[in-house]
Amino acid sequence: MTKGVGQRKEAEERYAGIFENAEEGIFQAALDGTPILVNPAIARMLGYDTADTALKNLINMRSLCRTNPSRLERLIEILSSSGSARGFEVTGVRQDNSPVDLSINAHIVRDDTGTPL
Repeated sequence: MTKGVGQRKEAEERYAGIFENAEEGIFQAALDGTPILVNPAIARMLGYDTADTALKNLINMRSLCRTNPSRLERLIEILSSSGSARGFEVTGVRQDNSPVDLSINAHIVRDDTGTPL
């Protein structure tokens, strides 16, 4: 294994450890709201036993924010215009349908041409 490959693997393992052990809920979603990745902390916040279970059961971010869809639409507007949002508050719905208040920090990831990924 070359030194560069080893360093990359080490960095990936560190990132995975940070993601898995973070106290903050971290997720990644596609532009259509489909969840791609969730960490254990957000799974717990939403009442799921594991991140895998949460990922399988979260249809999209619209279902998470179904009690107030206009807030999610507002977040999408902010992300579309400025590319990021900090401290955006929304009430989500846990697995048992109880409400959960969330504060979202989000940004759109773009490729080299500026196209959202």
